[in-house]
Amino acid sequence: MNAKRMIIICILAVVFLFPAACASKPDDQKTFAGTVMTGAQLGEVKNYCAEGLYLVAAEGYLVDQTQMLLLRASDGGDGPSMLSDPQYVGKKVEVIGKYPAQEVFCEALMCACEDYILVEQIQISE
Repeated sequence: MNAKRMIIICILAVVFLFPAACASKPDDQKTFAGTVMTGAQLGEVKNYCAEGLYLVAAEGYLVDQTQMLLLRASDGGDGPSMLSDPQYVGKKVEVIGKYPAQEVFCEALMCACEDYILVEQIQISE
């Protein structure tokens, strides 16, 4: 009888606790690390978005074969705006954010078309 109760308790624990654990971090929320640079600092690669702040992988890739992603923050208005806090420029940071976050896909060379991380939290790591 004790074994049956233990089995039932374990099953109930899994049924109630597993969904709560999974719900705490959405599938599209990820952690990234790299150095923040402006589009102007990146030169010709991102000169069309000179004021944008990009997270650049120290080595390797941030995702897939992407070495840099624009940083945007939710402003509660019409949509996410570019992160513009200069305190992060040139610093190694850890970013927690939503990726992929882009809803409008286009191929034009302009900031609005850049693939980006929707920043939820950013912390200087050095």
